[in-house]
Amino acid sequence: MLWTLLVAINSGSFISGALLWMTEHGKSTFGAYAFASIIGLILGASNARLWYKVTDALTERIQKYSASTQERYLRMLYVAAVRWMPVAAVIGYCVTWTAMRLL
Repeated sequence: MLWTLLVAINSGSFISGALLWMTEHGKSTFGAYAFASIIGLILGASNARLWYKVTDALTERIQKYSASTQERYLRMLYVAAVRWMPVAAVIGYCVTWTAMRLL
């Protein structure tokens, strides 16, 4: 449950980064917001899929270790997900900026 919430917040960072570009550059048309939201949603969905695949692969690999080692690996995964949030916002910002320049 906590992991799902963390992945959802993490994926929401892409949307917030994409919409941040829209507010900073004054492109306040409905089409521009919709386009930025779609970019953020695509990046967020890809992010969620990636985190779930990484989690599945990691939990499969650490089954042979002791419980304390498994807990350490999962804590590191949580820390990595939290540290990824600002990076996700910057990626959403940069991808939206590039896409809007191409239009």
